[in-house]
Amino acid sequence: MRPFRFGLAMHSAASRREWTERAQSVESMGFDVLLISDHFRDQLAPFSALACAAAATTRLRLGTLVLDNDFRHPAITAKEVATLDVLSDGRAEVGLGAGWDVADYDRSGIPFDPPAIRVGRLEEGALIMRGLFGEGPFSFTGRHFQIHDLDGRPKPIQRPGPPILVGGGRPRMLAVAARVADIVGVHVILNGGGGRVQDGASMTGSATAQRIEWIRSAAPDRFAQLELQVQVFIVAIDRPRDEVVQEAEVRLGIPAAEVFDSPHVLAGSTDGIVEQLLARRERYGLSYVTTNHANGKPMARVIARLAGR
Repeated sequence: MRPFRFGLAMHSAASRREWTERAQSVESMGFDVLLISDHFRDQLAPFSALACAAAATTRLRLGTLVLDNDFRHPAITAKEVATLDVLSDGRAEVGLGAGWDVADYDRSGIPFDPPAIRVGRLEEGALIMRGLFGEGPFSFTGRHFQIHDLDGRPKPIQRPGPPILVGGGRPRMLAVAARVADIVGVHVILNGGGGRVQDGASMTGSATAQRIEWIRSAAPDRFAQLELQVQVFIVAIDRPRDEVVQEAEVRLGIPAAEVFDSPHVLAGSTDGIVEQLLARRERYGLSYVTTNHANGKPMARVIARLAGR
């Protein structure tokens, strides 16, 4: 089995000092990856923020969870990722998404195309990025993008290139991820049109098992090579069970009977959560666990127990 990796998502800070101190804290707590999302809401721009974090840390990897593929041409994204990899001494990772938050599109004026078009663009974008990370000029002719003898420069330090993460909650997106990514995010279904963001029914253990099978069926020859990532929304150490159930029901919409079996919830004693993660890695293959900044300190207690495992 793959050893565990842990990522922590941060999005904003009021100053360079605050951001760098937070990045150093993420590294000192034992996390493997610092992650940032990509929205037009109040947050830092991904590449500038990650480059700043790279300069303030030595071991921490720098990733996006995730870039919206519609916001940048993939040739530009490839250049940004390769530059970050060079300036971080080979610590860059890139997560790509097809876009889901309608508000981002409405406020920016970027067209929010039907899912099939956005997912198709994402698949082509990932292939173009991988091609531009390679040696020599690269050409590509697709439905959405055309590249003509472009030699992507600079070349990333990591060869054949920084790991690419693509995640999803539905069959088509996970099939694309299985074909083009190094890391597959086993994600929940997101509602971009308002109301609760996450679909609670998609966060159960049985829904996760179904997603794993979709990934395996889409790329059986690649499945053993893929790292599987999961986002944990609640980390509750030594909190009353009924309190955890209420939060999961109200905030996330997870059915009460399914809360403690959900891979998106970690609840119990520190030792109990360690056992949950080991069991879920055994059951689902989930070895890359990410969470948000609010869960950093409790998650650090768990990471300390799983170092090297």
